[in-house]
This record gives sequence, structure tokens and C-alpha cells, in this order.
Amino acid sequence: MKEEREKSDKSVNEGKYGWRHVTPQCLQFLNRPKWALVIISSVSMNQGIVINGLLHLMVPHIERRFELSSTEASIVINAYDIGSLILLMPITYLGSRHGAHRPRIIGHGAILLGTGSLVFSLPAFITGPYNSEVITNLCQAKSPFVDKVSA
Repeated sequence: MKEEREKSDKSVNEGKYGWRHVTPQCLQFLNRPKWALVIISSVSMNQGIVINGLLHLMVPHIERRFELSSTEASIVINAYDIGSLILLMPITYLGSRHGAHRPRIIGHGAILLGTGSLVFSLPAFITGPYNSEVITNLCQAKSPFVDKVSA
């Protein structure tokens, strides 16, 4: 009896737009192919901005602020690629199965991307303000190269 009720609940909510049992009627206009294209395109654009743009802009800042070597910073950058490689095969398999709910898989991926972006931005909010040392007069700064040239 319980299994029949779960199947009927599943079939009622299967085609509706929403999250699990939260399927408000006011959002059902988004349950169209045009809106799916808009949502998937915006997720893809945001992923491109985060991975190809912001990530590489933040690397020099992260190196200076946390005194990381280039090797350590490259490990942070490559963590995305390694994670993608590890998750690619199971997700591809699950998405290719008959009866797989691909929009749901894409939605979970978008949530995971957003969570990863928030985790990546946490050091900027957790740590205190960055105070850099500013050299005002480069000619009087101690440098081993200046001493060798003048000697």
C-alpha cells in the first residue's frame, strides 16, 4: 500500500517544476523547453566565468595573501580538473541510463558548482584585511642586485 502511494506521489510531481514536493503553481511557467535552455545557458555562462575568468584572476592574490608557492597555488587550480575527472565517468553513466532525469542531474551539478564557488571564496571573508608592504622609493630599497652593480 505504501509503495503504491509513493508511486502515485512520484507520478503527480514528476512533470512539475520545483524541488522535490515543493512545486508552487506560480513557477510552473518555467517548466518549458525555452526556460530550460535559458537556465542551462546561464549555468554554463556562470561556470565559464568562475572557472576561466575569476579563478585565474584570484591566483596571484591567493599566492601573495597566504604566501603560497606557485606549485601550491597550481594544486588549488588543478583541484577543479581533478574533481571533474573523478566525477565525470559516474555522472556520464548515470545520465545515459534509460529513465535518467537529466534536468535533475544538471540541477544537482549547478548546486554543486555554486557550493564550490562559495567554498572557494570563503578565505576572502574569513581572514582579516590584507595589508601589503608598499615600497615608496625603489632606489633606496635594499636589494642584492643593487649592491653588486654599485660595487
